[in-house]
Amino acid sequence: MALALTLLLLDEAFEGLAPAVVKRFRDGVLKIEDPGISLLIAESHLINAARIADRLYAIDRGDEDRRKLRGFRRVECPHEESGRMVYRKQKDSDTWHFCSNCSKWPSTYYDEQYKEPPLGELCNECRAKAADGSCQKEFRISASACLQR
Repeated sequence: MALALTLLLLDEAFEGLAPAVVKRFRDGVLKIEDPGISLLIAESHLINAARIADRLYAIDRGDEDRRKLRGFRRVECPHEESGRMVYRKQKDSDTWHFCSNCSKWPSTYYDEQYKEPPLGELCNECRAKAADGSCQKEFRISASACLQR
């Protein structure tokens, strides 16, 4: 590795790896816990990236694509965050937090498997703020259902 490394970029890091090697490679990446090193992974295998990432962005043709992250379980919980689509992982957990401006989410992304409210619905706390556009909402999602498929 380079001296004074601050950013490690992995492009399609899991592509072409034998299933037996994927876990060993992932475990090796997880050992990079230096707070001064950032890891950026461009990966089409979302499941593998979800197991090692702190944040996930799905980008399609230069635009964030929420549909790529379908299937992750979403549960409401309050949080203030920018309106950008970001999934944040809790340390030592497979629970992710999804942050987005709830008034911008169309209900078409509703995951019927979990029978939860459509993402486009405003939370009670946000209803009062909806008029001024400052409404924010976070969803907690569990990657475990996807990771076990």
